[in-house]
Amino acid sequence: MTDLSGKVALVTGAASGIGLATVRRLLEGGAAVHLVDRDRPRLEEALGALGERVGGTVADVTDEDVNEAVADAAVAEWGGLDVWIANAGISPVVAGPRATDAAIWRQVIDVNLTGAFLGARAAARVMGEGGRLIFTGSVLGERPREGLTAYSTSKAGLVGLAKGLALDLAPAG
Repeated sequence: MTDLSGKVALVTGAASGIGLATVRRLLEGGAAVHLVDRDRPRLEEALGALGERVGGTVADVTDEDVNEAVADAAVAEWGGLDVWIANAGISPVVAGPRATDAAIWRQVIDVNLTGAFLGARAAARVMGEGGRLIFTGSVLGERPREGLTAYSTSKAGLVGLAKGLALDLAPAG
């Protein structure tokens, strides 16, 4: 593992699954990590189990102001921010397009794609040269599965988001 001593990372969707596993790996590498999750009990449980180099915020990644505040909280807590991992994601239904309510479609796109964009924008404001934006994608973004059109679309969108942000933010380092 790369030595991450002195680095500060923020992970959304951090209280369970891939997010929590990512947090553990970052801690093993020596980073300080700010966890973000909307599930207060799970977040509190994770924070209690992870040790000293963690902090956390209960937050909804779809809220623009919350993303800005979370970025500021990580900087205030640890003195900077080096890595933002946009991991928060949902897939509340497995259904075809006729059975997927428009509100569910919007919710999936809002959490999985818009939340990643808002987080990246907030991170870019506070990161210095060498900062990293990482998005948790899915093979389903390239090879959709029946009944997961909204989820697959959101994950395919992350590819375009990452490429576009790379072009836009590369000049700033």
